[in-house]
Amino acid sequence: MGKRAISLAWIPNAVTSGNLLLGFYSIFVSVRALHEGRTPGAPEFAVACWLILWACIGDVLDGKLAKLLHASSEFGMYLDTFADAVTFGMAPAILLYAAFLRDPGRSLGVALAPLLYFLCACFRLARYNVQTTGVPRFGFVGVPTPAGAMICTSLYLGFADAGLSPGFIAALTALVALSMVSPLRYPAFKGLRRVEAVAVLALLCGMMASTILFGAPKTVFYVFSSFALVWGWLWIPLRPWWVPGVTAQD
Repeated sequence: MGKRAISLAWIPNAVTSGNLLLGFYSIFVSVRALHEGRTPGAPEFAVACWLILWACIGDVLDGKLAKLLHASSEFGMYLDTFADAVTFGMAPAILLYAAFLRDPGRSLGVALAPLLYFLCACFRLARYNVQTTGVPRFGFVGVPTPAGAMICTSLYLGFADAGLSPGFIAALTALVALSMVSPLRYPAFKGLRRVEAVAVLALLCGMMASTILFGAPKTVFYVFSSFALVWGWLWIPLRPWWVPGVTAQD
């Protein structure tokens, strides 16, 4: 079994490497569009978004493959961290800067928002790697970097032509960045109780219905941004009051 695990480790690592290359190419596309003076609605920025979103799928797939093939390794863990830092940290930050925040005017906050996002994404990944396991608890600490990346990409895909002010986008970027390094716990699919599973199913049905009215990018933005900025304050802290059999220590 050990030899088989080692021989198959290249499969999830190859997927992770693909995620890293998707992030690198997204950065390349955003920088090139910025260098050529493309407007925020240019198709190049949409391409950069989709490269990040495809990597989100790969990020789920590589972990599932590693478990399925019994091919988890310390090398794969570090490679995944580097890929996440580039694809879900640096690439979204550069995308937001190139598309929305390239002209901060006199606002230092607007200029520093992408830097804060990238820095917080790296802190989030480092904290995840060094956290002691201890007693398993429901959910996870801080918004995951792929969720933050989905907020950034859906923000562009849904509102590129909406004329949002750089100050608003910078403020939202900073809030999402801080949510990644916050001590708040957020719900996860694993470990959901029955009433929570029903709530999640209702939410998914609502998302599917809302895509007809608002479109998929805007729906994803509304759901994931509210997840980052609100659910950590409500879902898990209030679990003992609305989920039967749950205590504050769970």
